[in-house]
Amino acid sequence: VDIASRSVKTSHAPIANHGVADDRLNAAMTEAVQKAETQHRVQLMQSHIQHNFDLQTWHNARQMQILANEATKPKGPDVTKARPFWGMSVTDNGNDMKVTSMWEDGPAWRAGIRPGDVVTNVNGRPVRAEDEITDEQLKSKVGTPVPVNATRNGAAFNTEIFPRTTDPTYEAFPEYYHTGSHQKVELAQPATPAPPPLDVSKARPFWGMGLADNGNDMKVTSMWKEGPAWKAGIRPGDIITHVNGQAVRTDQEIKEHQANSAVGTSVPVQTVSAGAAQHRDIYPMTTAPDFSETPVFYDVKTHNKVELPEVTTARPFWGMAVTDNGGDMKVTALWEEGPAWKAGIRNGYIITEVNGQRVRSEDEIKVQLLNSKVGDNVPVKAAADGVAVTLNILTLTTDPTHSHTDYFYSTNEHEKKELS
Repeated sequence: VDIASRSVKTSHAPIANHGVADDRLNAAMTEAVQKAETQHRVQLMQSHIQHNFDLQTWHNARQMQILANEATKPKGPDVTKARPFWGMSVTDNGNDMKVTSMWEDGPAWRAGIRPGDVVTNVNGRPVRAEDEITDEQLKSKVGTPVPVNATRNGAAFNTEIFPRTTDPTYEAFPEYYHTGSHQKVELAQPATPAPPPLDVSKARPFWGMGLADNGNDMKVTSMWKEGPAWKAGIRPGDIITHVNGQAVRTDQEIKEHQANSAVGTSVPVQTVSAGAAQHRDIYPMTTAPDFSETPVFYDVKTHNKVELPEVTTARPFWGMAVTDNGGDMKVTALWEEGPAWKAGIRNGYIITEVNGQRVRSEDEIKVQLLNSKVGDNVPVKAAADGVAVTLNILTLTTDPTHSHTDYFYSTNEHEKKELS
């Protein structure tokens, strides 16, 4: 068919009637178009069918592969065969199995059991010993419920424990219980009544001083620094004359007064210090370690003991220099806060007597100084602007061996004052 010329080429003879030829041409064209469309639809249908077939085939093959992989995949361990864990401890409370501790959010905790509950039956069997409950736990299986009967404050209740396991082999399973991430809850124990406080007044009393019979005089020869006698103002060299209003003439008498005294209760003591009578109050303490928490405990390890012989034999120091001023012993230099300074002596004073002896030279004053002992009060007479005065110098020492005593004088900490 030649569509352009709208004519049909044929080997037959030419058709004389052109109207008939046109109809035949149109019919032939329509038939050809319909045939082509039909063929195209058939091809599309065949292509769609083939595509669906290929997709189904792929899907089926994929499913088969997944099933094959699952079939060959190694199986995990059977968690029901793991060691079971209930998460509670019980104690025999006179045939009552009382829960004394639990793991928070553990199997027993989730079952509603709490510390203090009493377990009466497990798996329908009475339990009267800790071992019986342990046996029931070991026979149980992880994930399989265990019926439990218990009481709380006398009221019975029933529950079921679903055992879990603490075996880390099963940590990927929901039945695994990690104790490191949970808290253990203990049964609150009744408070133990506090023991009655110790009566410190009944403790062995301590005064902190040693004495020696100095010809019927009870001389203090040693002391514990910051001890009871020290705090009362008593010092080595003092003479004890009375205790509790009674005269004392022996060391034993004073020891009896100490033994009969009560810690914290004052003891009146009469002393003689540098020739002057003094009243002192000693408040006994104790060295018994049972009372180390009390304010009246004295720890001898943390204090120094001051011995009288060590101090009195030290080189004496008065802290003043004198110059012969035509037979007058004039003070020309003084250590500030030294013994002579504290006695009231000042530069320019004329020293006339020491210890009742007239002094007319520097050497005579030095002899009196060297004959004195540390701790002694030495009477001195002097003239101040023509006025006679009587003073007492308390002898100290500059020997650093005795720096822990009250009689030590450090020249490094004081200034020397010269006469203008």
